[in-house]
This record gives sequence, structure tokens and C-alpha cells, in this order.
Amino acid sequence: VISILSTGMRARARQNGLEANEGFTGVTDFDPAQDFGTNMRAFLGISGQKPLIMVHPGLKGDEEIASLDAVIATRPLEHDYLAGPQFLQDLQAAGTRIGRLSDYAAK
Repeated sequence: VISILSTGMRARARQNGLEANEGFTGVTDFDPAQDFGTNMRAFLGISGQKPLIMVHPGLKGDEEIASLDAVIATRPLEHDYLAGPQFLQDLQAAGTRIGRLSDYAAK
């Protein structure tokens, strides 16, 4: 669905002088029983020079936030992984790094 909704977006962005990602991943079913590190290692394997990985990190919320946010249970799991040493090790093992699209802009 995300792919269909974004059809032609990269070409339109470039026509307007904007950088765009090449590759997109990070979609999960937000199951708190899944290991987010395992998911991220799979996400890091996508192709493209400028992949975009969607994440939803956050801190544990209160009941009011939980009633408004269907993915509240997985946000702290993502946060803890991304803030911890395993994420950096996984980035290194995948031969990638976090960057800004502007890092790849034609100079």
C-alpha cells in the first residue's frame, strides 16, 4: 500500500530539485512479542544507496497516551534497541550508517 501511494514521488521530487530515498522498509505488525533487533537487522539488508527505514521509537506512556496510540507497546522496545549498543553493532555489521538525504545531494 505504501509503495502504491508513493508511485512517482521520487521522480517528482527530483524534478523539483529534492533528494529522495532509494528503498523503504520498516513496516511491522507492531507485535510486542517480536524482537525489534531481529526486525532491524532484516531492514538493514534492503537494497539502495539511500534506503529509508521507518521506526516508531518512544518512551513508555501513560494510560491517556495508550488510549490514543495503537502502537504504544512497541515504542519503548524500539527506543531501547535504537539507544543501545546493539544497534550500532548492527549498523556496522551491515556496512551502513545513519545519514541525512542531504549528505547524498549532488554537489
